[in-house]
Amino acid sequence: MASKCHVLLVLAIVLVTRFASAEPTAVMHVDADDERAVVERENLDHTWSPDCAAPCDLPRDTSVFYRISGKGLVATRSFQLEAPMSSRLPSLFTVRAHMSTTPGRTAGFALTSVGASIGTLGFIAFVGGASDAAKGGLINFGSFFEYTGLVMTGVALGFLIPGVILLIVNRSSATITF
Repeated sequence: MASKCHVLLVLAIVLVTRFASAEPTAVMHVDADDERAVVERENLDHTWSPDCAAPCDLPRDTSVFYRISGKGLVATRSFQLEAPMSSRLPSLFTVRAHMSTTPGRTAGFALTSVGASIGTLGFIAFVGGASDAAKGGLINFGSFFEYTGLVMTGVALGFLIPGVILLIVNRSSATITF
């Protein structure tokens, strides 16, 4: 009787150890709205390597971070597949990626930077003109600088508004369902 208990105990320890050390896996189905989209996995040195081209259905390790990227595309935020704790069976995840282009994002950064620079110079001109006008004097250039500052601020808004819109619109996203 004692030997049967001993065998069952050893068998239980082996099974628990095997299941506890096994890497949980999930089947990830990836769909993207751009054919250039590629699933990438994060390496131990925090670099990214291609895993599969979307669409794809392959088993994945749930302890690794993934993202969707591609040539000329803005990468999504990294994500990790979280398998339910109650099941040791592979889970099925569906990832739908909405991809944005890198040129649109770059144009947004450029327009926003130019607009912010012009706006800063316009503000400096406006404040300098206002302080010059307050001093008075024989020759008053204050109103000229005030008007120049206001015009520059208007031009800056012409760059800033489209730049911010491009930055907001050109974000890639991944929606995960299971």
